[in-house]
Amino acid sequence: MASTVMLTAVNTSILYSTFINQIFTAAFSAIFANPIVLLPSLAGNYILWRRSAIYFYGDRAEVVNIFLKPNGKQVIVETRDSESKVINNTDIYEATKIDSKYD
Repeated sequence: MASTVMLTAVNTSILYSTFINQIFTAAFSAIFANPIVLLPSLAGNYILWRRSAIYFYGDRAEVVNIFLKPNGKQVIVETRDSESKVINNTDIYEATKIDSKYD
């Protein structure tokens, strides 16, 4: 997460310096604002954002409570962002029907 934020800050400052207001020296800008250096840096930033998005936004969908409905075939899932969803038990990964106590 820290590397994603740091690379985003570096890329943002380089883009700001290139397009809005020059805050770096000409030698620094000639090296790092060059498309040969900047485009791979932006691609790396995109890849890091895709990999670490769960760390930034994942806690909102964290499950807080699970309740079994009276029919026994559905559960109500409440998440941290105060949303609730009804899920059928058969939709849960690799659900099997138990016929006896030995299954």
